[in-house]
Amino acid sequence: SRGLGDVYKRQIVGSGSDVVFRFTGDTGVIIPRRAHLGLFDAIELDGNNDGATRGFDIEGTANLGDTVIVRDFGKGIWVGLAGALTAGTISVHSNTGEGIFVNGIAEIGAATISNNGSTGIAVAGGNALLLNATVNGNAFGISVQSSASMVARGTIISGSTLLGARVAQASLVLNNCTVSGLSLIHISEPTRRTPIS
Repeated sequence: SRGLGDVYKRQIVGSGSDVVFRFTGDTGVIIPRRAHLGLFDAIELDGNNDGATRGFDIEGTANLGDTVIVRDFGKGIWVGLAGALTAGTISVHSNTGEGIFVNGIAEIGAATISNNGSTGIAVAGGNALLLNATVNGNAFGISVQSSASMVARGTIISGSTLLGARVAQASLVLNNCTVSGLSLIHISEPTRRTPIS
């Protein structure tokens, strides 16, 4: 797939600040390495539940502004190893897999990450910062794996399973967050480098 330029698979609905992109191909917006997407504001990416795998595929840098909606994809937003995402007030919901999957760097503002079929936000590598967000109704709330780290501040996490840090080297910090209605909180036991005597 060639992203937004692939006009044969894409339909653009609306104009001005009310633009909806509907997708039937593989990926919505692809941002390759060394590429930069400036402020992306007041737009909706709709995967149309038609096999589109990723709303945003970010290997470069992306700055998503306010009122950006990403829904009905496999993964809503995918940030690759070389990727960097900055996002404001966005809504990532109703994706069959992860809402946001981070392998690079992500700083996400007052986002609503809800009703995704897998994890609301999964940090498999790199670092993520979640500020004043709402993560609710996902199969799993937050998952931090491998040597990744995540800090959530002023965030509401509810109505799902909070996986937490799944591997010894992972780091999850919840600062001034509200956590409620969860079925499980799992924090892996760190691996001790020296035995207890």
